Amino acid sequence: MRSVIEDARGAGRDGLVLTCKEPLIGFYERFGYRDEGVCGSRHGGVAWHQMRLDFRREQQQSCCPQGR
Repeated sequence: MRSVIEDARGAGRDGLVLTCKEPLIGFYERFGYRDEGVCGSRHGGVAWHQMRLDFRREQQQSCCPQGR
């Protein structure tokens, strides 16, 4: 997963989106993904969660406040 994230950053992407089953939400959150809830997919007859890793959001959070 780290390699996929770094490849996407290196390619100038804004982030990554994936879908996963509920038991894997915590796994992807450890890499910085945020759960956007259940998506419309019912592939295989199960609910899928959409997970998003937004590189732009990371950059905004790491910047110093104005005036420093």
